Amino acid sequence: MSPVRNEIKPPPGGCALTLAMASVPPQPYVTPYEPDEALKRGTIFENLCFPFHIGGDAT
Repeated sequence: MSPVRNEIKPPPGGCALTLAMASVPPQPYVTPYEPDEALKRGTIFENLCFPFHIGGDAT
C-alpha cells in the first residue's frame, strides 16, 4: 500500500488520514547487562539506561 494519501483506500467505516508517523533512530548493539543488573536498571542495554530521579536529584 502506498503512503500517498489519494492512493490509500480506507477500510469500511474507517479513515484514510495519516494518524501518526514514527521516527526511530538506529540503535547500535552493545553488550547487554547481566539479568540481575538489567532488572535493577529497567533495561538490558547501557545506552538505553536513562534513570528517572524525582525532582531531578541524583540521590
